[in-house]
Amino acid sequence: MLSRLPRSGERWVLNDAVNQSLPALILGYRGASGGFFLLHLLLMSNKYHVDFQSDKSFEDIFREQWQITHADFWKMKETWPNNYQTAMSTTTRQKILFYCNPTKQEFFQNPYDIVPCYFDVKDNTWPEISCFQDYENLPNYIKQECELSHGLLNIVQWCREWQCARRIWLYTDAYAQNELAFYKKAYKYFDKTNKHKTSIKSRSWHGFMIDAAAIDFLECSDTILNLQNVINRPDLLVRTKLLDAITKSHLDFIERWCSLHPQDLLADIGILPLTHFYD
Repeated sequence: MLSRLPRSGERWVLNDAVNQSLPALILGYRGASGGFFLLHLLLMSNKYHVDFQSDKSFEDIFREQWQITHADFWKMKETWPNNYQTAMSTTTRQKILFYCNPTKQEFFQNPYDIVPCYFDVKDNTWPEISCFQDYENLPNYIKQECELSHGLLNIVQWCREWQCARRIWLYTDAYAQNELAFYKKAYKYFDKTNKHKTSIKSRSWHGFMIDAAAIDFLECSDTILNLQNVINRPDLLVRTKLLDAITKSHLDFIERWCSLHPQDLLADIGILPLTHFYD
């Protein structure tokens, strides 16, 4: 079954003002749609920053995750990002918050809001606030005390980054998602009690059957990326301004990811033979 999916699209425009403020990327996907693959592909560029739930370097995390020799080890080797530490970190790179199977609230609303933090340190004489813009409109002496004396500088900086955040949704069709999940025992097959292949609850979207839980995210995200398109034509990431260039290291990683899957599975879901990378 060869998947022919609608092209990836974007509704987000990078302008000079946003670029200077280093907007965060909010990257989301449904299980078995290639989330870690895309995350690591982006991180290889040294353009982005993620804190992981590990003290190891990204290079070590990358090496351990992709040196697997069998699909049964796939999920065991994943090191997950720590979104809170990423958001609160001090870095000159763009931050990526990473969500697998998020709720709409997790994906579209700021998970680390200034309002409760402000009330934790608020003096009785200070105004009340209900949103970050209220905080930005406070007198400078209050903001300086919050940020310098009460340690709110990082969360204030995060809120500024989140205001112009770019939401990226990675997807594939329900058939491909189910085949990938079953092969690597991910998503609904993760606990290994479901040993028989079943279908993912899906809905029609632009004429293609998609995981029903992904539809709202596809409709409302700034940029949508199809997994097969990213693999078959990685220059898509340059055209959508997520990467500045596709390097040989990127192509080698894509080839490595493909080599971890049976070639008949890849052909079945619409991923081209490995030789096309170097044509």
